[in-house]
Amino acid sequence: MIEKFPPKIRIKPRTAYEVIWNSNLGEGEHLGEMRPISKQLALQTGRPKDETISTFIHEVLHAADIEYKLNLSHKQVYGLEKAVFNILKLNGWLPDV
Repeated sequence: MIEKFPPKIRIKPRTAYEVIWNSNLGEGEHLGEMRPISKQLALQTGRPKDETISTFIHEVLHAADIEYKLNLSHKQVYGLEKAVFNILKLNGWLPDV
């Protein structure tokens, strides 16, 4: 169950991304961003819990794509984001969402 977000998430044995919160990531639906050079996942503050968890999954997938050289399209990342979110929810790991 996801109670809170970790300050860092390991993507590979020697690679971790810092999870940071930002109240101003840009306009519109820009809810998060993956920053490969600084090894950060930035998430928009003040969003609904389900949206934040989904965005976190999305940005983790982008980090995995870069670090493992998977060459995923953005459409594939969106599809995996939805699938992982639904799997976690269906199995009770996201009970409050």
